[in-house]
Amino acid sequence: MIATVVANGQDNYASYLSFLGGSPLDTRIATYLSEYDQVLSVAVDDQSRLFSIWGGTYPFQVTIRLDTKNNAADIASIVERVKLAIVRATGNAATGVAVTSAGQPAPLPPAPGLIDETSDIVSSVARGLNITTKTATVLLVAVGIGGIALVYFIATQPGKAARIARG
Repeated sequence: MIATVVANGQDNYASYLSFLGGSPLDTRIATYLSEYDQVLSVAVDDQSRLFSIWGGTYPFQVTIRLDTKNNAADIASIVERVKLAIVRATGNAATGVAVTSAGQPAPLPPAPGLIDETSDIVSSVARGLNITTKTATVLLVAVGIGGIALVYFIATQPGKAARIARG
């Protein structure tokens, strides 16, 4: 049986950032869910905003199409397997799971990010550099981390920093 499932949850930023050893959420969910079912597609809609990184997590909604193969195809079994895959992928329990192909209403999507001005900054950078908003978010975080590292270097080694600045 082919089922469409919509689930809400939250993920840790460090799990997503590949330079910290993480991988995208859709890949992680598909990997764990494929142990039970054949995953046809996974689409993640996250509501992250640049400065909500300080909270450590971001909300998401995932839409999954899967083929249950020879596994139990009743709604409760499908929901349980999806919940287990999300917990294994994120470390957090899903806040809502519905099998929409069986007529269940999808859970409400997560609320938009905390600071709308931030989404304007991310959108402006994405348009200006002709990149996706997710890439723009990661780029802005990387630039921020680089700026913090530069300030730390200047504060801890002012003599060396002055020699480098003079050329």
